[in-house]
Amino acid sequence: MAVFLPVTRTANMSDRDHFESCVRIPTFNGTIRISRHNYRDAFVRLDNLDAEIYVGGPHNLNRALDGDIVAVRLLDADYVWRQRTRIERQRLHTLSNHAVDNETIQKPTYCGTVVRVLDRLLNRSIVRTVSLNKPRSVEVGNGRRPKEVWFQPKDNRVPSIKIRLPCPLLEDIVHNEGKYRNILYEADIIQWGIHSYYPYGVIVDKC
Repeated sequence: MAVFLPVTRTANMSDRDHFESCVRIPTFNGTIRISRHNYRDAFVRLDNLDAEIYVGGPHNLNRALDGDIVAVRLLDADYVWRQRTRIERQRLHTLSNHAVDNETIQKPTYCGTVVRVLDRLLNRSIVRTVSLNKPRSVEVGNGRRPKEVWFQPKDNRVPSIKIRLPCPLLEDIVHNEGKYRNILYEADIIQWGIHSYYPYGVIVDKC
C-alpha cells in the first residue's frame, strides 16, 4: 500500500539515508521529464507502475533538472492536484493579457516528490543572455550596485541562474548592460541551496 507524505522540500539524501528510507517507505527511480509548456509540471516514467508519477512545482522537483535520474516518493494525489489547480488559476489570471502556452493535462493517478537526484544528465549545455534584472521584473530597483546578474536560459525547463559579480566576461555590465544584451553565453550550475528557488552558476564561455 502506498504511503503518502505532506509536500515538503528536503535535502537530497545521502546513500545511507536513501537506503534506510527505502526500507521504511518505498521510493521509485526513473528519469524525470519536465514539460516544455509549463516548467511546474514534470513526470517520471517507471516500468513497474501502470502510469507516470506527476511531480508538480519547484519544491517537489527538489532541484532536479530535465533528464536527471531521480528517486521519487509518492504523495497524496488529491492534495497535490488541488494545489496545482489553485496555482494554475492564479497564474493564468495574472497572464490573462499575455499569450500563454498552456498544456492541458489530466489529473494523474500518482503524484510524488523528488527525494534525491541519483544521476545528472552529463554535458548539459545551458545557453542564454544575461541581464541585471531579476526574471519577470522591470528594473534593477534599489539603486545599489548589484552583486549578481541573471542568466536566463533559452530552455524554459531550466531555472534562471544567478551569476556573482565580478565576472571576467561581464566586467562592465553594471555600467554598460546594453553591450551584453544580444550576446549568448554558456553557463554551468555550481550551487543550489535547499531553500533557494534559483541556483548560482558561472559563465563558462561566450558562444
